Amino acid sequence: MKDNKALRLVSDETPAPKQRKKRATHIVPPDPPGPPSLSQADFLRWEVSTNDTLDLKKIYIDIAEGDLVAGVILSRIVYWELPDKNGNPKQRVQHDGKLWIAKRRDDWWEECRVTSRRLDRALAILCKTVCEKNTYKFDGEPTVHVRIVWDNFLYQLQSHLQKIAIDESTLIIDQGGKTKLAKREKRNSQKEKNEIPGSGIPTNTDHNKDYNKDNISQGDSDDAEFQNLINDLIAAGVTPSRAKKLAPAHAAELRRRLDFLPHLTNVQKPGALICSHVEEPWDEPPALTKARQAEAEELRAAAEARAQAMRRAEDEKRARALRELDEKLDALYKDLDAADRAEIDKAAHDHLQRVMGEERTTPSALAIARRRVLKKEQGLPTEDSTE
Repeated sequence: MKDNKALRLVSDETPAPKQRKKRATHIVPPDPPGPPSLSQADFLRWEVSTNDTLDLKKIYIDIAEGDLVAGVILSRIVYWELPDKNGNPKQRVQHDGKLWIAKRRDDWWEECRVTSRRLDRALAILCKTVCEKNTYKFDGEPTVHVRIVWDNFLYQLQSHLQKIAIDESTLIIDQGGKTKLAKREKRNSQKEKNEIPGSGIPTNTDHNKDYNKDNISQGDSDDAEFQNLINDLIAAGVTPSRAKKLAPAHAAELRRRLDFLPHLTNVQKPGALICSHVEEPWDEPPALTKARQAEAEELRAAAEARAQAMRRAEDEKRARALRELDEKLDALYKDLDAADRAEIDKAAHDHLQRVMGEERTTPSALAIARRRVLKKEQGLPTEDSTE
């Protein structure tokens, strides 16, 4: 009986539930060692005027499998692959008939603050699809060289651009059972204007915006675009009253239809066609798609032709320098006395026997070998030396 009572007393003493530790929601950093000498207004002026920025398009991150660091590296590679303001390639390094971007790890860190380990990981991601890398000597040191494989890059860019266009649309099914794309209505959101009191400097600064030229308000710009749309609709045969009625609610689709109109055939009444079923977006005409593809191919061919021209110019420049060097070496050989010439001829002949054999020794080959010997004596690099 006592044992049952003791058992009941033990079972009644259930442990209290553990209290969960609340997660901190208000986190504040510690105070700085001293008051900063830089004011917030000074910071805003620096933020607007500084060139310490990176131009990164979000689609480069998409191409890089969603990896932010790889997207940053791709954006810098694209920058160095683009021609300069004079239309000339920025790359100066050429190997295997291709132009390369040669950068050491310290250079990458200085340019975009990417560590060596993250750089290797980013290049591994990019070389799966759009880039090519190889190791060559640069200033006497093995250095990773990288370049864009343009066909792969343009294919990936086109695929992601199409994906973005689809993501910004919704699918609808018409009465015939066909699927069509219906544009989502854009949210009417107005950005709030935040300023530092008394400074007149907005906090939502844009690095690429020139505030000295910002004399036209956004509202005026939108009104001008809206009026231009109405004028274009009227010019295409839409009545003014109908143009003013449809433009506010369907501006984007009407602009697309105006752009598509020149690529359509057998259009009898363009004004009526533009305004019909305006809530259902048009598909891009095949003629326009073909024209855009042709333009992209033309740009790619022009870029390749420019690169080939640069390679030919470099080859011609190198050949001219070699001819001039050969002429100087021949003149140097003629100025030597007979004993020195005989010694150089013997060394050249011995080199030819080792490389080509006695039966393949010719006067022209002997002259080339003689120049090689002279280059060695002058401390100049020979053709078979490692750069």
